Amino acid sequence: MDIEVNGATVEAILTTPPAGSGPGVLLFSDAFGLRPRIEEMASEIARWGYVVLAPNVFHREGSVADLSVAEDLADPDGRQRLWRKVGPRVGRLTVARALPDIDGYLAALLARPEVTSARIGVVGFCMGARLAVRAAGRRPEAVAACAGFHGGGLVTDAPDSPHLALADATAEFVFGHADGDSSLTPQNCADLGAALAGAGLVARNEIYPGAVHGYTMADTSAWNEAAYERAFAELRGLFDRTLHDGAGAPDAIDRRLLQDPYVTLFRQPAVLDDALRRLRGSGYDVRTTDASQWTDQQGMHRALALLLDFPSYYGNNLDALNDCLSDVAGGAYGVDPGAAGLVLVLRHYDAFAATHRDAAFAVLDIFAVTARAAALRGRPMLCLVQSDDPDLELPPVGARAVPWNGAEWLRARRGDGRTM
Repeated sequence: MDIEVNGATVEAILTTPPAGSGPGVLLFSDAFGLRPRIEEMASEIARWGYVVLAPNVFHREGSVADLSVAEDLADPDGRQRLWRKVGPRVGRLTVARALPDIDGYLAALLARPEVTSARIGVVGFCMGARLAVRAAGRRPEAVAACAGFHGGGLVTDAPDSPHLALADATAEFVFGHADGDSSLTPQNCADLGAALAGAGLVARNEIYPGAVHGYTMADTSAWNEAAYERAFAELRGLFDRTLHDGAGAPDAIDRRLLQDPYVTLFRQPAVLDDALRRLRGSGYDVRTTDASQWTDQQGMHRALALLLDFPSYYGNNLDALNDCLSDVAGGAYGVDPGAAGLVLVLRHYDAFAATHRDAAFAVLDIFAVTARAAALRGRPMLCLVQSDDPDLELPPVGARAVPWNGAEWLRARRGDGRTM
């Protein structure tokens, strides 16, 4: 199809959901441009319930047919030959050209009759990740979700570096960076994370081990199916959390906490209590226990069994805990069946972790794995861990690091000493 962008006719791919309408998503392709693989990815996102527009961002260079891929991208040599051709046109897509184009793409998407919400998502691949970030910073009132996968050049020394646009953004972000990518190094990833945190944004910012630049593109030699599946699971979760207005739309605290590993650290009771107030307001069943009262592992098991309505035959061991939490995830007991989900609150957890570190870790690890399975069933489970120790560090649970909550992400915001 064609769209009008600042007086120019621009070719684009438009995919619609089975229902025919839904929230909008703007997709920015990689440097190789629009082709069947991009349409496949847009169609997959549309199947989730979204209207997806993927414009020809190189429209000044020619039509999609003019720019079509002639090389075999599955051959590393062919991919490199094509890059030598397309690299210069990427360079010619300057910031001065890209920004008004972005405005036009957003206007064209929002004008579609199939789009049901004024808040949209943007996603970019390779150089498209830069455009996605610029869109989120340029139009914060419109962009509620932004994702970038194997993006390059997101952090530079230039005065118009893409990461500087984050200061004006309000969206939730997901970044899945390539491993060993010279265009997005581990230091760049850390700098991007600092910019996200400094702007107070909810974000996931990770390097995917073993996934090289271009890993989502099944028509290239960089294809990595496992990394692609991980990226699109993250993308679907992001859009599902952020792009639905009205009933069933998660609150901002809900969106922040409904991310792997489903376990989040808090220190100040006031910060935790505010999160709980909002979660209760969203319909969650909140259940709280004081871990400082667990004098041994048996005390831990008794407290959790009582809190979560475990059956009388509960075995008071970690295997039994795994089994019973699986039952909770399935709705057998332990949560109000009419609730939006379960929130397990463990106060003063550092006290128990100081004397029973292995058991303290095992409980959270079991919860994280179970919560991931529960999410697939549409039954959210969150664990909020309050620590009086502002420097508490826990091993990864469910194969993911345990983050501090957004309000206390910076160490300086946690204060010092014991809280009451």
